[in-house]
Amino acid sequence: MAAVRRQLLVSISLCTACVQRAEIGAFDGDGGDGGSTIADLDLERFTTPIATSALSTCATTSSNGLACWGNNGDGELGINDTELPFSLSGPVTPLGLETGAHAIFGGGDGYCVLRDTGKVECWGKTYYASFAGTAVYGSSYAPTEQPFLGEETVQVAIGGEWLCSLTQAGKAKCWGVGASGQLGNGSTDDALEPHDVANVSGERYVQLAAAISGAHTCGATGDGGVLCWGHNESGQLGTSGPDRLLPAPVPIEGVLDIAAGYAHTCVRKSDSTVWCWGEGVYGQLGGAPTSSDAVMIGGLPPATSIAAGGAQTCVRTLEAAVWCWGSVAGSITQPIEVLPASFGAAAVACGAGHACAINEAHVVRCWGSDMFGQIAGGEVAL
Repeated sequence: MAAVRRQLLVSISLCTACVQRAEIGAFDGDGGDGGSTIADLDLERFTTPIATSALSTCATTSSNGLACWGNNGDGELGINDTELPFSLSGPVTPLGLETGAHAIFGGGDGYCVLRDTGKVECWGKTYYASFAGTAVYGSSYAPTEQPFLGEETVQVAIGGEWLCSLTQAGKAKCWGVGASGQLGNGSTDDALEPHDVANVSGERYVQLAAAISGAHTCGATGDGGVLCWGHNESGQLGTSGPDRLLPAPVPIEGVLDIAAGYAHTCVRKSDSTVWCWGEGVYGQLGGAPTSSDAVMIGGLPPATSIAAGGAQTCVRTLEAAVWCWGSVAGSITQPIEVLPASFGAAAVACGAGHACAINEAHVVRCWGSDMFGQIAGGEVAL
């Protein structure tokens, strides 16, 4: 864990703005009207047009395909190239994904795409791939159909070294590295196949969030509640005490959206306010110190979706602007507008040291660290 922490902090120190959001961001709406519960929202909320791994970016194109750029050390670009280039600053198309992409999910060092057919394909360090019918632990350098993820899958949350999936029935399953309890099955063992996540509230899960380079997972439930599990060094589970091997309830209600940074967690509530808890060293809690208690982030316009990654958080506002705080151009304790409403942001995604937003014209604008070409020079039209 210490090695992961050092690597993340190096990435943060190299960037001027950082964000991630792979769970929410439909093109066809504002992400909620601020008065419904998450259980009322339909499956279109998972039609995510942009996602990031720690050091790369993928987004949907105008032809309903995918384009990716940035680091390729673990096959994040999906081009089946294990040699050169190690990274690319311009967009390339993952194999077989010229069209047919319904939603893209990213995190850690890999991606999964939900295709129009309902099938899920993953690449990069997604911690298992099916080769000749055998589950192999490691990386896949090209999109590979996942036999354990059927047509009922609506979301994939990718953490630093593990994945979780959400089904239409509200069941959560996780697999990969489990050393801190991030798989939520009561064990610290690794798992090559998905295992059910316990649900102590009895409510169905409606959204999942996995720390991009950390070791905790959270799930929003149909009654507006939140359950978290895994690593808890900074109170990122919303409770005090040691790591949790099983989901533990967070004392908060009315939650619509949830996002997880490295060591902090944020939610958007039904009144469009944003609340965060966990590490606050880099301004993740809006100026409040590290705490397991939820803190409301002040100075924000009404938020319609939320993203977190590394040590920062961003929201899309009702006017389609992007506001961020935390490790953005240093440690920013109060939210600042990063992209104006004139850009028309439809969704925003955060990596360990960069951030990107996409609009309905499939123009992507990025900022932050470009060490691996992950911001594509700042803007790219897809």
